[in-house]
Amino acid sequence: MKNKFNPGHLIFLAAIFASFFLFDIGTVSAATSTPGCAQATAELIFRNEKGEFIPNLNVELYEQLTNVDGYPAPGKKVAGGKIDPFLGKATLKFTPKANVEGGYGLMIKAYDKSSSVGEFWYASELYLGCGETRQVSKTVSGIRFIFRDGSGALEKNFKFSLYTQRYDADGKPIKEKNDLISSALDTSEEGEVTVYVTDQSHVLRGSGGDYALVASPSGEGDYIEYYLHVENERTTQFEYTLSSALFTMLNAAGDSLPLTSSLEIYNQEKDAKGKPVLGESLKKISPDYTGKIKFEFQEGTYAACIKDSSGKNFIPFYNLTLTRGKLLEKKLVTPLLRLRAKNAAGLALPEKSAISIYDLSKDDKGRYFRNNKVIELKIAAKGYAETSLAPAHYLAVFKDGKVQYGQAFTVLAGKLQDITLAADSKKPFVATDPVIIAAVSSGGLANKLKGQILLQVEGAGEAWYVRPDNGQRVYLKDGDTAYELMRKLGLGITDADLKKIPIGFNQKIIEADLDTDADGLPNKLEEALGTDPFNYDSDGDGVSDGSELTAGSDPLSAGRLSSDTNFAARLKGRILLQTQSRGEAWYVYPKDGRRYYMKDGAAAYQLMRYLSLGITNDNLDQIEEGSIE
Repeated sequence: MKNKFNPGHLIFLAAIFASFFLFDIGTVSAATSTPGCAQATAELIFRNEKGEFIPNLNVELYEQLTNVDGYPAPGKKVAGGKIDPFLGKATLKFTPKANVEGGYGLMIKAYDKSSSVGEFWYASELYLGCGETRQVSKTVSGIRFIFRDGSGALEKNFKFSLYTQRYDADGKPIKEKNDLISSALDTSEEGEVTVYVTDQSHVLRGSGGDYALVASPSGEGDYIEYYLHVENERTTQFEYTLSSALFTMLNAAGDSLPLTSSLEIYNQEKDAKGKPVLGESLKKISPDYTGKIKFEFQEGTYAACIKDSSGKNFIPFYNLTLTRGKLLEKKLVTPLLRLRAKNAAGLALPEKSAISIYDLSKDDKGRYFRNNKVIELKIAAKGYAETSLAPAHYLAVFKDGKVQYGQAFTVLAGKLQDITLAADSKKPFVATDPVIIAAVSSGGLANKLKGQILLQVEGAGEAWYVRPDNGQRVYLKDGDTAYELMRKLGLGITDADLKKIPIGFNQKIIEADLDTDADGLPNKLEEALGTDPFNYDSDGDGVSDGSELTAGSDPLSAGRLSSDTNFAARLKGRILLQTQSRGEAWYVYPKDGRRYYMKDGAAAYQLMRYLSLGITNDNLDQIEEGSIE
């Protein structure tokens, strides 16, 4: 049976639809008006320290609530916008949720680069009722950034990041990923940029008022600067002078290296013996059209490498020290090798003759042997083959007819070497034979400084001893190491010969040592001389031991000490070991020809401090680095 149409059903459905419609119309959000509430208007103006309005600054309005501790806290966002670049203000309109007495309480938020880090908050500054218009003007804090290179030139388009600064458990400043304000800050062509960030009085939560800078110019590395502090309504000017270097790459003939060459920069570290070594690679840089390389990085000591002609080895340059506010200008000079070859008859080998260069391996007995081929050269029309190789020992192998000959040579850092290879018909090369490494001279500067203790004035104060026998420099890590190394290089000497060399007095060394009997001679020295460190006058003649030695008298007996200046001059710079006693070590100072006692590592350290000669890195590089062997 079909149901009959019932008009009451239609009325019921209509009532349901009407109720849904009315319910939807009457629902309001927290920022939606009650019926009859007109829009309110907030005009917000933000200025810098100079009173200039800040265009495009972001501004927002939030309901002002109260947290569990009774402090103002933002609720729902009700409006947002930017400072108009022409009008100088932001006009924000919204409809209050209620026409409460005294107006609707609002919190104002303003920010430049990040809405959640370094932003400004203003509580209890704005109350708006239905249809009301109010204006609020504030002066905000900020940081104006200017960067210059080591020469003082303005750094344009310089990129950097800014963080709010926090502190670790030890109170040291840190930055975290969540504290990043912006990683895309740029000084532009104007060479400056101002970032508006809050001082401590307008933070909502977390940190504020102190900031950290991280800069990565051209991706070459980081400068990190903490403690950038801003004060209320002030713009702090931060002018940062970078630590930078300008390198010129040349060969030992003074010619610029090809523009296709590159320089690889490393962190400089030290090995177990304290010698500088390459650490982490930081950047590979090619020269500009002028042949120069600009490197900008944080303060520190770095190393650099240039590939040699073989493409397999690197020519290292150590102790490149960058200092903030200074420009390091340095020429990086690669060795240049010119190899000529003569046959058994003494005639030059013809053009296009081949010369094969091998590196060397060393066995446990200290003998050298041919190892891997490094590069093959051809004699050019000018009569020699030219190449640049990393400083090391090498073996050159060439042929005179069907007979093969070999000759070892040493490449010196930064030197132009012209070497003639001579075929010796009595000594054809046998690949399995040991290779004889001839002694080499490191040049004029090394000869002048033989026997000197050198102290790097541009590095970390590293000490070196220039061997008197071959002019090579040996690294002295510390006092104990220096004492042991210098003893290994010592020459034995009899007591009679030792007495021919006058004793040296250095007031600083004397003052640094204990002098129990106050006779002017440190206890250590008296032990070596045989005088009594507890007796002011060892021989009882009424004159102190120190006074007798100063006057050239013998503190142990009557008479004068005899010295031989010519004999002493031949031993300048040498380490002498007493063979007829306990092996006491003495250093003959090249400057005065006197002997200074080294009882132990502490005494050796004193010598390194007080008897050393300061040397620049450029001059140090002119002296070949050797070993104690």
